[in-house]
Amino acid sequence: MSKIAIDFSFRPATYWPRSANREQLLSRITGKARRDLARMVLQGPGLAQMDAFIGRETLPAEDRRAWGLIHPGLMGGEYLPAQPEGSAEIARIGLASVTSDQIALYARRTTEGIRYSFADEYGHRIDQPFHLREEPLCLGELIDLIDASYYEDAICEGGMVFGHLDANYDGDDDGLRSFVRVESAFYPGLKPYYEGAIDRWLTDPRRAEQD
Repeated sequence: MSKIAIDFSFRPATYWPRSANREQLLSRITGKARRDLARMVLQGPGLAQMDAFIGRETLPAEDRRAWGLIHPGLMGGEYLPAQPEGSAEIARIGLASVTSDQIALYARRTTEGIRYSFADEYGHRIDQPFHLREEPLCLGELIDLIDASYYEDAICEGGMVFGHLDANYDGDDDGLRSFVRVESAFYPGLKPYYEGAIDRWLTDPRRAEQD
C-alpha cells in the first residue's frame, strides 16, 4: 500500500456549509446500503435518476422493515436514532457484521459550542473524553476522540475502531482487514488514516505475541 500524506492539522471551516458537496449530501442518508446506491447513481446516471426511496434521509418504520427483509445487511444504519434538527454526521464507523452495524459521530451547534456525540443502532452508552468544543475538530482531534471513546461495557480496549477489531479477531488477518470501515464527508484524510492504522495493527508483532 502506498503511503498517503495525511494532514492531521486539517480543520473544516464548518460542518454546515451553505453549499454541501456530494459526500456531505450523501451523509444525510442514514442507511449504508442506500447511501452506497445513491453514490453509484450520482456517479453514473445522475441526480435526475435518483429513486426517492434510495435518496430519502430516513425510512418510515414499515419501509425499513421491508428493506431489511430483503437481506439483513441492508439494515445497516437504518436503525440509528433520530438526531436533533441541524445535526451533521461527521464520521461513520461501519462493521461488516451480519446486519452491517453502523456507528455515527454527530456534531450539533449549541449555545455553548459544538456538541459531539456517538450513536449506534442499539442504544448503547458510549463514553467520550469530551463532548463540547468551540470549533470544528482538526483531524488529529477527531482521531483522538474516536480512539478514546468506548462502550460502557466494553471487554476490549482500543476505542471505537480497534476495540471492535480486538473483539472479533480470530487469526484471519485478511478477513479482519475489511471488518471495520471508517469514513467522513468532512475529513478526506480519515479513511486513509484508518486503513493504514488497521494494517499496522494487524501486522504489529507485539499483538501476534499476545495471541
